[in-house]
Amino acid sequence: MSPAFYEPEGDGWHRGFYGGMVITCGLSNVGAPCIDQDEELGRHGRISATPAESVYADGRWENDEYRLVIQGRMRQATFWGENLTMTRRIHSRLGASWFRIQDEVENQGFSPAPLMFLYHVNIGFPLVSEEGTILIPSKKTVAMDSSVDPASFNKLHAPLPEAPSQVFYHEAASDADGIVTAALINEKLPLGMYIRCSKDQLKNLVQWKMLGQGDYVLGIEPANCHVEGRAVERGKGTLEFLQPGAKRQFHLELGVLVSEAEFRECRASIERLG
Repeated sequence: MSPAFYEPEGDGWHRGFYGGMVITCGLSNVGAPCIDQDEELGRHGRISATPAESVYADGRWENDEYRLVIQGRMRQATFWGENLTMTRRIHSRLGASWFRIQDEVENQGFSPAPLMFLYHVNIGFPLVSEEGTILIPSKKTVAMDSSVDPASFNKLHAPLPEAPSQVFYHEAASDADGIVTAALINEKLPLGMYIRCSKDQLKNLVQWKMLGQGDYVLGIEPANCHVEGRAVERGKGTLEFLQPGAKRQFHLELGVLVSEAEFRECRASIERLG
């Protein structure tokens, strides 16, 4: 969507939510719109509607591998406020079944800046269906709505009219390298998708389940925060800050699974941790 059509107030972000594979949320707010220290913050922040500058794309052979890369830099800044840049690099190689996103957020201002960051990874039909299996190595799961059973996080069904939107917070286990892996597998197709991220960089794993007619999607969302807005995060004492001149790294890998052997390996590695 063109940034010209971005609506920053309240829930206006939804008018530009195109349901793509990855939408980045932040950099100063994630989740619900709120007022924090007299500043109005719209849902999920501005960065997904910010155009990139210094865009660079390349493909080249390195020995026997053909590597693909695209890079750009976005700036979120205001007078008397934050001055943050995010440099994004997306890369893969010819024939690979994965791609990787590497982000570096830098505070180029002179005051500490709140930093909220979330990868809104969206998966839809046909992976999302009654035959789909959600795999998350969760040591503890909490539903944002206390009336929802946390154990229902991995239950999928056909689209239903007026199905509620549900959000779950997972305390996800990481492997020996500190990597968290989650996946959605549909053995009937057969097709699957996995995501991998660093527990140190993105401590929270948020899950969004929306199984309504016309809005049939599963979100697996690594983040450094929850999704109730910055005012709530500040009130809980969990709001992170980026100091002047400091940088933060965030990495994400997304890949495709296409064989029974890949399904078994992925399932075993996640269940072993969870």
